[in-house]
Amino acid sequence: MRCRWLRIVKDALMSIDWSQFQTIAYMSSNVEGNGILVEVVDAEMAKLEGVIYVWLDKDGNAVRVGTSKQPIGKRMLAYNPHINKSLAGLNSPTPLWEAEQWLALVTEGQLKAVCHQPPIIETVAGPLRPYLDIERHMIFDMKPTLNRSNR
Repeated sequence: MRCRWLRIVKDALMSIDWSQFQTIAYMSSNVEGNGILVEVVDAEMAKLEGVIYVWLDKDGNAVRVGTSKQPIGKRMLAYNPHINKSLAGLNSPTPLWEAEQWLALVTEGQLKAVCHQPPIIETVAGPLRPYLDIERHMIFDMKPTLNRSNR
């Protein structure tokens, strides 16, 4: 009986309400076409911490789901040097195969990043913002191509 109850609660909590996500950034190819450029479009939202973000391709398909404990604007802008350094053959936390996929996607059309800061919930361990749990659920359900855990 207890397991069934937990499953019902989990399903209710893990329904994704896309209306709660707002546009935070756009990614496009640079002028030369050999790198990417990220533009943060909402300065107030860029300050939010503990958020979930999703990169969407030109057709609205999720290509990457992630979280940011630091301000989300800072996380979005980190894509520029990480991907561009990898494409240039320099040391980067982004593997070359992934950087090449990002470049291929932006060559097809501009990508959009949307984000959401879930509300804090009270637990027996104290208040917590469940952004990591929601991220894990979204990756499992959507299987975005650029999440390394899905390879």
